[in-house]
Amino acid sequence: MNNRAQALLWLVAGTLIGANWPKIRKSSVTCWTVVSKKASAVYSKAIASIGKQKTVKKEVKPKLVKAVKVKPEPIKAKPVTVEGQILSVVQDAPKGKSLVEIAGIMGVHFVKLGAPMKKLLSENKVRKEEKLYLPA
Repeated sequence: MNNRAQALLWLVAGTLIGANWPKIRKSSVTCWTVVSKKASAVYSKAIASIGKQKTVKKEVKPKLVKAVKVKPEPIKAKPVTVEGQILSVVQDAPKGKSLVEIAGIMGVHFVKLGAPMKKLLSENKVRKEEKLYLPA
């Protein structure tokens, strides 16, 4: 055992030996008794107040709501092919989108769109101005 550990051991042992345990125990019991009595009093008041509360029943009248006719919006079918998806995204963006933006919307990496985009460009379904792809 090194010197530090031995010094710490002596310090702890001296503290425990020199402590007045009966006095510490008595003060702990006294404190616990006081806390217990106060908690019991608070609990008793809470229980008593619950019995004194009056319950009021309110009659709830249903409100009539006027019916509104809603026209259902037509559901757009998602294109099955990658080219169809690219074309759909480009047509929804008249100001144009970059390849990275199109890939972000589709949830794929932009590299996967290179070949399908070239095919759409060659078929004149999409046009390119600088880095933006626009509807043809």
